[in-house]
Amino acid sequence: MFSITRFSKSGAGTHNKALHKFIGSIAFVGAPRAAFVVIEDAEDRDQRLFLHAKNNLAAPPQGLAFRLEQKIVGQVGKGIVASSVKWERDPVTITADAALAAGSDEARNARDEAEDFLREILAKGPVPVKDVNDQANALGIAEKTLKRARGDLGVKATKSDFDGGWILSLPEGGQTSPKEAT
Repeated sequence: MFSITRFSKSGAGTHNKALHKFIGSIAFVGAPRAAFVVIEDAEDRDQRLFLHAKNNLAAPPQGLAFRLEQKIVGQVGKGIVASSVKWERDPVTITADAALAAGSDEARNARDEAEDFLREILAKGPVPVKDVNDQANALGIAEKTLKRARGDLGVKATKSDFDGGWILSLPEGGQTSPKEAT
């Protein structure tokens, strides 16, 4: 059995250990025998680190590093862009706790978290503003941080129809460009 979750909001609480940064109850990582984190490498923004946060089954394993590559797959001229994982040859020695400490610029992390949240929630298309705000609030993302992230990503706010509410969407093609949101 496994689960996937995210870290809690930067600066929330006083914990510096990766094990205590998982969102929700500590039981979500306390009960399983192993827990792993994927985090951006503070020294190389294109590289991601796969590190253990907890392991009750064996000695702590070395971490792994990978990059996401995009390739065109399919027929020439009709292919699509697909992402794949390219693992680095050598393991990394940094711990999850040290990796978290290395990238701990709290203001930047809070906005990065809000931007990641917006990209994720809007990836499949427009979403009502109320739903976005409610989910952001549940994740502990501050209203001001969310508004800044909307501006940074160029998120569009449009009225769905005369009687309907406002909806948010990513710019055309899902590409983000700064300072287009209202």
